[in-house]
Amino acid sequence: MQQRASASEEAIDLLSVLDLRFAWRWLLPLDACSQVFVDGFEVSETQYWRNVLHPHQLAGDRSTAQIWIVNAEINRQSLVTHAREWERVRIVCVIGQGPVVTRWRRAMQREFAQVREYGLLPFGSPRLVVPLDSSQHVTKSLRLHQPGRRVARVGIWVAGLLAKVGIFSPLRRRVLLIAVREPSAMPVGAVQAAVPPKLASVGWSYALYLGNSNANRKTVVLPLGTSEPRAILKVGTSITARESLRREAATLEALRATPVAEYVPQHGELVECDVASTLYQEHLERRRVARRVFEETLIAFLAKLSMSNRRTRPLATVMDEVAESTCGGEFPAPLGLSRRLRSLADLGAIVCEHRSHGDLAPWNCAWTQRGLLVYDWEESQAHAVGFGDAFYYAVAVALHVERRPDPRRSMRGALAFAECVSAAAGFEALDLRVHFALWALGRVRKAPFYGSMLRALWHYWR
Repeated sequence: MQQRASASEEAIDLLSVLDLRFAWRWLLPLDACSQVFVDGFEVSETQYWRNVLHPHQLAGDRSTAQIWIVNAEINRQSLVTHAREWERVRIVCVIGQGPVVTRWRRAMQREFAQVREYGLLPFGSPRLVVPLDSSQHVTKSLRLHQPGRRVARVGIWVAGLLAKVGIFSPLRRRVLLIAVREPSAMPVGAVQAAVPPKLASVGWSYALYLGNSNANRKTVVLPLGTSEPRAILKVGTSITARESLRREAATLEALRATPVAEYVPQHGELVECDVASTLYQEHLERRRVARRVFEETLIAFLAKLSMSNRRTRPLATVMDEVAESTCGGEFPAPLGLSRRLRSLADLGAIVCEHRSHGDLAPWNCAWTQRGLLVYDWEESQAHAVGFGDAFYYAVAVALHVERRPDPRRSMRGALAFAECVSAAAGFEALDLRVHFALWALGRVRKAPFYGSMLRALWHYWR
């Protein structure tokens, strides 16, 4: 049984990796009637294409296919062979590196009406797909990626600076080419999301942020035209990702009539088809702002959010629920901390709960022309342990970016930031240490760092 479970987990992991590796497929002008030939891919990759294409659409021979998808990184000698047979092909997609792709691009430009070129960043493990059709589109596309590490941020900044003066070479280390005979051909993702009637964007470029390799991965799409983009799309294809988008759409709708509506991107529509769900949201450019102004506004937002669905419940009840949801009934806390909480519960201590964002990391917050906007509400809960968003905002960088985070410093910073939110919200007689303990216990299975902060909390508290 364990071997079967392990094999199943490995298959899921491989599927997630391939789903991220080929997430740029959103851009391909595919249709259900055409035969597709894939060349230069490994066996597992070919099987993946078979799974995501329509039944019987994958051709075993390129002579019968109208669409070719070629991995030029593996099959580097295939250009001459392929070019001889291009007369009957409508679409050719090529992925590859540097000089190899340059030769393909020149040959494709002679044969096809339009060749679109995209840079895949970063080179080793692409997460951003940047259309290389204009400096303006490049700079707007690069803003989709907000990496946590300083080196990555500097790299994005330098690439954008060079693009402004027409230097695209750093973006061409790994390239995606899509050649079509009909310039009006639309990406399959745009068709599934009903982009043309909603945004009137036929002929526009699209930038993609591909996200992370997991079952909940979503592709973020920014349509780019001659004017400022006003909409951004979140696309999910897995069962988990589609459910997340439905929850986020419902949350955004619920928040429209609350005091935090001004901090929430306007929700357009959730478009469903048989293979994908697409959530339309308002998009506004990020702007620079003084750190003090940003943090004061963020605290005001969190204070207002803490008043939404606010309620109090006995600590004993919440502890039992945490124990049941995390470890099947066993309370996963250091022994001393567990005793302290039980003692407080016996004395009738209460816990505050309210609406949560659920993933309030700094990269999900943006300062725009209308102030603070908070994105990615898919993990929001109507009732969550109070101040959890403040705690997470304070520790997110340490948890996800720092190589050797200090649990004691992170714990103290989280309590201090939550104290600011509590004061702004007018809460009285609430022990933030209790709320931090419950919040961290609810996440202790996600990362060892939560357990380290719990131990630091116990030493700090006793």
